[in-house]
Amino acid sequence: MAIKQATTIQYLTQEELRRLLAAVSNRRDLAILYTAYRYGLRASEIGLLLRQDLDLARQRIRIHRLKGSYGGEYPIDAKLLKVLRAYLRRRADQNPLLFPSRLGGPIHRSTLHLIFRKYSDRACLPPAKPHLHPP
Repeated sequence: MAIKQATTIQYLTQEELRRLLAAVSNRRDLAILYTAYRYGLRASEIGLLLRQDLDLARQRIRIHRLKGSYGGEYPIDAKLLKVLRAYLRRRADQNPLLFPSRLGGPIHRSTLHLIFRKYSDRACLPPAKPHLHPP
């Protein structure tokens, strides 16, 4: 029986994260990636976020965690607040999901991984690093 080797996750450096976010050309994608990295969200947790989870006046966001992690309310930093406001101003729909798919349902984690890969390639990130939080 073969023993599975544990892999070490390689996190982005501050410079790599800066390059990744600078490579994003779409407001929604920027809001998704910035939110995911700021709060260490799993791809499936991004799809759980609702508009009502944002309290822009108080600069707070409610995070719903999976797999036994603790959720809660967290502050939104000034840069992310600006990104979220710009994204929401462009939304004409009344969908309660913060980041709906193009069909209106929760954005699928495979779509999120494709988004991340696209901008990782643009930012010339090392091949071992482009990933969202493991499922």
